[in-house]
Amino acid sequence: MKYTMKVEIPAGSITRYSFDEKGRLKVKHFQSMPVSYPANYGYIDETLADDGAASDVLVITREPLLPATYIDIKVIGYIDMTDGGEKDEKFIAVPIEDVDPTYADINSIFDLPKAELDRIYAFYSIYKQLPAGRKEVQLDGYQDEKAAYALLDKAQARFAKSVA
Repeated sequence: MKYTMKVEIPAGSITRYSFDEKGRLKVKHFQSMPVSYPANYGYIDETLADDGAASDVLVITREPLLPATYIDIKVIGYIDMTDGGEKDEKFIAVPIEDVDPTYADINSIFDLPKAELDRIYAFYSIYKQLPAGRKEVQLDGYQDEKAAYALLDKAQARFAKSVA
């Protein structure tokens, strides 16, 4: 299933960018932990997650993407995450085959190399440890593409209801 993602943070960056209410790309903060984003980070268009924001997504690509660009993606699963006591799943995706055929055979998060999954998990395990006092993050493993599609169906319905 194809979704469209808007990139906020390129893979390898320590800068947390986000779009403000006027659509401007702004620096939110610099990563205090000595870790960089393991993949391009952004959100899936026309979704609304439980936390009231668009659904977060990481897309794995062969090179970093520029902030404010869009890419068509195939969601392959998600990391089950709670941030400050609220559910905050991070969907994992790859480019659709028309964008990059390299990932054509990756259909589930469990098709990725274990080292790739370990890097993503390690990043989210520690990225908010500094500065002290930030929200606590709890990770509860990975879920497959079927579970991801079910959550995204709900997020799309929530979005549609919000704009109706």
